[in-house]
Amino acid sequence: MNFTYGEFVTDLASDSNYLWIGTIGGLVKFDKQTEKMTFYNKANVLPDNHVRAVAIDSNHNIWIGTTKGLTRFDGEEWYTFNKENSGLPENSVLTIAVDSANTLFMGNGRWFTIFDGQVWNSIITGNPYIGANYINDIKLDSKGNAWIAASWGIGVFKNDSITVIGDSFNNVYCLAIDTLDNIWAGDLSLGLFKYDGSWTHLDTSNSGIPDNRLYDLAIDKEGNLWGAAYANLFKHEGENWVIYNSDNSILPIVSYFCLEFDNDNTLWLGTGSGHQGKGLFRYRGMEWKHYFTGNSEILNNLPYTVTADNRGNIWIDYLGRVTIQKYDGSSWQTYTVEDSNYFNAEFTPVCNEDSNKIWQGHDIILLFRGKNWAGVFSDKKSMISDYVQLDAKGNLWIVDANGIIEKYDGQQWHFLTPDSIGIAFSAAEKIAFDYDDNMYISTDIGLIKFDGTEWSLLPENVIGSVIYATFSFDPSGTLWIGTLGNGLIKYEDLQKTVYDESNSDLPDNTIQDLDFDQAGNLWIATQDYGLIKFDKNNTWEIFNRSNSGNSSDFLIMEMEIDINDNVWFLSEWDGLCVFREGGIIYPSSITYNHQNTPSDFQLFQNYPNPFNPETTISFSIPQNGQVSVKIYNITGRLIRTLADDYRTAGSHRLTWHGRNENNIDVASGMYICQVKYQNRVLNKKLLLIK
Repeated sequence: MNFTYGEFVTDLASDSNYLWIGTIGGLVKFDKQTEKMTFYNKANVLPDNHVRAVAIDSNHNIWIGTTKGLTRFDGEEWYTFNKENSGLPENSVLTIAVDSANTLFMGNGRWFTIFDGQVWNSIITGNPYIGANYINDIKLDSKGNAWIAASWGIGVFKNDSITVIGDSFNNVYCLAIDTLDNIWAGDLSLGLFKYDGSWTHLDTSNSGIPDNRLYDLAIDKEGNLWGAAYANLFKHEGENWVIYNSDNSILPIVSYFCLEFDNDNTLWLGTGSGHQGKGLFRYRGMEWKHYFTGNSEILNNLPYTVTADNRGNIWIDYLGRVTIQKYDGSSWQTYTVEDSNYFNAEFTPVCNEDSNKIWQGHDIILLFRGKNWAGVFSDKKSMISDYVQLDAKGNLWIVDANGIIEKYDGQQWHFLTPDSIGIAFSAAEKIAFDYDDNMYISTDIGLIKFDGTEWSLLPENVIGSVIYATFSFDPSGTLWIGTLGNGLIKYEDLQKTVYDESNSDLPDNTIQDLDFDQAGNLWIATQDYGLIKFDKNNTWEIFNRSNSGNSSDFLIMEMEIDINDNVWFLSEWDGLCVFREGGIIYPSSITYNHQNTPSDFQLFQNYPNPFNPETTISFSIPQNGQVSVKIYNITGRLIRTLADDYRTAGSHRLTWHGRNENNIDVASGMYICQVKYQNRVLNKKLLLIK
């Protein structure tokens, strides 16, 4: 499943029953009678989510141009042409026109390509030594000539060659041909041009055009010219200019990007600019109507981080905007710092911890805890750090770019230098905590461990001199390290095991992220091979686009596994993706067994249950306070204390490994987990079966 942002509409094509909508989040089939939408993207049929062009031939084939090829849909089957399996000179298809014989005319970057269903023919255009040579639009006149709008000017293809008609433009982006075969051209900065054998230039200084930035042109059934500009739509009717914008309609202040007229002269308007848009608008009978064109409510296709809380809710945030979104499996909720006193456009998300979110500004750390925002100001004038983390006691830990470790205990800052901890490192990358709340910091000389009292440097044989992207701990406490080019490292009982392409079935030595599912299987996000599962039997299994419906195999930047074993991941420009063997389980479809206590203090049923040898215990508290988590047998004898400390408000998870206080495995049977918070006590039964 691929959740994408589709509010930027890139192209439109209409037949008698459907409007086909190209977006930066995929393709949408819109039933004009029922207004039902069907979504297509990389997770099912398309080679890429960024649709650049849509066209329909007389046989009702839908042609979709993307940055990774040309796709044909005949109503039943999908087929993609690319430079490897066809005569396409480049995979990027930016515009498509279809003539009455169903011949396709396409712009592939600087290439002008013709495909008659059997034979491909391509002509290079513009200056091959200049990178910005793009064909932006193609329109056909009544004689079958193909007119070309490009960054280099305007040309016409006839008699198997291209003739440049005009080149005194900045960047011609769109064309329209009226009933008299007059050519209308829109430039991205110079306004409108008309060609009827000679050129006429119209702009804001000598006509009624509201803006010189033109993105699309169209001719309605009455022969009037319509133009889509930034925040303005215009109609040129005889000598009159009619303007539609936010002042006299429901249209938003955003670029109006594409136009399409139905057979009944209904106007469809797609919006978008700079990876953002406001969806689709319909104008019919002097009335406007707005349609949301995304398959989800995510804010763009490049979320920065993804986190799952202990209820299975998914939290995502974004680079460049201090905004949090929660997805519960059926609905989205958005939280923004703009409503607080801490708004700063230069905040950067640097860490997630369940529903606690952390941003870093120049002199402030900003925390979001489920509903509320809080600002923590630093004593330093500027904080430069790639990673910030909270420990189980609520202390805020920062490692800055100068190699200084900073701790904020809720009242004051403590600065720990390499000299003060006795370890001479000069750069640090990441902070993580194991299940016993020991803190590990990755540095240029290896991993540093802090057990709450002492600092130590793990032995050199843990990682050696490799560059690593991530590290994590499995439920038994074993350290796993994902490297950038040197494979996977397992560190257990002072012994190091390396898995790479030469000695295992690991297909990619470049690892982006690691996480563990409820059964203890290790999941690996790779550079080029999608998702990898490495189970306890040392079996490797690859999940990619070809065998799992995942939207991407390339550059999975971050991964998170929720309590239902859904694997959520982020891939460059692909939005939010989710995969689960056996089908996705959303949190909204699950009924949780709560205690008959206030909902703000909760102890959830452990998972798995029954279990062997370890299980995860999750609880939440409404306010900071002292919490104890203890395991008893059915006679009431204390078996193990998992926690007895001060905790921050929010969700927490602990793992019991089925051992007593002496670290000895306990026998099979029923056990009681007891959580005490303030004056309240909650209990759950745990069943250990060996």
